[in-house]
Amino acid sequence: MDTLTETLQALSPSMKLLLSAVIGIAGLFFGAKTGIKAQAAFSDKNISEGLLFLALTLVIFAIGIILFVMIWGIAQNTGNDFNSEFGFILPFLNQ
Repeated sequence: MDTLTETLQALSPSMKLLLSAVIGIAGLFFGAKTGIKAQAAFSDKNISEGLLFLALTLVIFAIGIILFVMIWGIAQNTGNDFNSEFGFILPFLNQ
């Protein structure tokens, strides 16, 4: 867990945003896919299969939310981005 925490904290805020967006889009895609299958199963009067797909949809959305909160909870606004890197160099360039 320490390796994961250190890796997330080392990412720049823009990389965290990109990672969160990819997780969100993947969660929406797979959640919508199983949600549509659940609706199709319910419309075919197949209640057990519909409940299974509904549960899978909820699990997929829960995993996406947990990963999103983990990324932004563990890795605050720390990390190396271009603003902080150039902030150290800029005073030397202006001399």
